[in-house]
Amino acid sequence: MSWRVSGKIARRELRSGLSGFRILIACLALGVAAIAAVGTVRSGIQAGLVSEGAALLGGDAEAEFTNRFATDDERAWMENRADAISQIVDFRSMAVVERVSMSLLTTVLELTMALIYQTYGHFHAKFGIY
Repeated sequence: MSWRVSGKIARRELRSGLSGFRILIACLALGVAAIAAVGTVRSGIQAGLVSEGAALLGGDAEAEFTNRFATDDERAWMENRADAISQIVDFRSMAVVERVSMSLLTTVLELTMALIYQTYGHFHAKFGIY
């Protein structure tokens, strides 16, 4: 918007007196305050994630190996650089029940429980079909 158009709008608002112009100024101030508030909240969240991201997310590094486990050298390298290491094994398999000619896709998940025990205390597992 050019200064000329802005001036026309301001003169038009002032014709009916200052009451209409005050409403325009109040709306502009409210809009600027809302934008400033959003920026402040965003920067606060960003600063919190930068300083406490590892604690919030449970770690700050991940190594992923496809179709294999970490070798002894790779595991030693990770242990030298980390406070704690956990391991998750995740793979899909096909379960087949021959007597009823039925097959089912399954997901098997194994994780290192030592880190969970250290963090949360006791762990109770329930086995069965869910």
